[in-house]
Amino acid sequence: MNKLLSFEFRNAFKLLYVKLLPLIFLLFGILCGILNGNNGDGSMDGLPSICAALFEIVTVIGGMVMSKDFTQNTIRNKIIVGHSRTKIYLAKQILLTVIYLLNTVFLYAGYVITTKLTVTEDPTELYAPVFNKTGFLKASLIIFCSVLSLSLVAAFLTMSVKAALGGILPVLALYTNLFICTLADIFYNAKLLGWITDALPFGRMMMMTCSEPYAHTLRCCILMLCVGAASFAGGIMIFRKTNLN
Repeated sequence: MNKLLSFEFRNAFKLLYVKLLPLIFLLFGILCGILNGNNGDGSMDGLPSICAALFEIVTVIGGMVMSKDFTQNTIRNKIIVGHSRTKIYLAKQILLTVIYLLNTVFLYAGYVITTKLTVTEDPTELYAPVFNKTGFLKASLIIFCSVLSLSLVAAFLTMSVKAALGGILPVLALYTNLFICTLADIFYNAKLLGWITDALPFGRMMMMTCSEPYAHTLRCCILMLCVGAASFAGGIMIFRKTNLN
């Protein structure tokens, strides 16, 4: 398993776009932090929406990395040398999750640190939202659970389709997610849509702010992680039965 993981990480981080992605996220976080500071806004309300927007890029990159074995017909080589399908899936899942979480950490570092360093004016005098520690922590919990869940769903979609199409499906799923979130925002009184939005990776992120703590944070995280766990289990089952000829 260690050799397989080492091989997957080494191959992935040879790719220029995978190596540049953390730097892009860091620079974008710094830019947004500077803009926040110049506006005297220390609430960091834009963090969830920025994460959701940027992870469209990560979803594309992740799909490309995950589907590479299928497009180059190298997936069977790993089975021939003795790796089980479960271990192959698990190695790719770990790789994708690390890519997602690594870029999230870089975005956070750039955004949060720069915002704290550059805010010089009193937000209350500018009528800007004030930093809410509880809201920030709850938003962060939802963001990281969203990222983890999205990586599990993306791996499931990519590995369940034995073609380059597997790299595109996570992107289509993300846009479907955003469409449902839009409906939930319009029909905000519909309780069912509220539960669906909480369960979808990035669903709640599009509709929350750090200055106003979300009342159902625990429910949201549990539902997203359940969706992720179901995707992981389903992905392994499907991949084990997939005909790779």
